[in-house]
Amino acid sequence: MLTKIHGQNTSSHQQVQMTSHSPRLFEVSNATGNLVWEEIFDFDQDDMDEDDVMVLDTFDTIYIWVGNGARKDEKLGTVQEISVSY
Repeated sequence: MLTKIHGQNTSSHQQVQMTSHSPRLFEVSNATGNLVWEEIFDFDQDDMDEDDVMVLDTFDTIYIWVGNGARKDEKLGTVQEISVSY
C-alpha cells in the first residue's frame, strides 16, 4: 500500500511512503484429516516444523518451506490454496 505524504515540498516529484507490515508465518498441516492453516505468532526459526509445510507471508513475497516429513497432500494443498487466495 502506498501513502502520499502531503507537505510543503515544491519539487515536481511526489513523495511516497511504503506502509510496513510484519511478516506472518503459517503452519499448514492435515494431521486432523483436513488441511488446516494455523498462524504462528512471535515466531522464530525453532517454530519450523519438519513434518509440515510452513508459509511465510512478507506481504510482497510468499515463501513456502517444505519440511522433510511433510505429506504429499499438504504440499499440494498449500500450493493450490495460495494460487487461489493470492
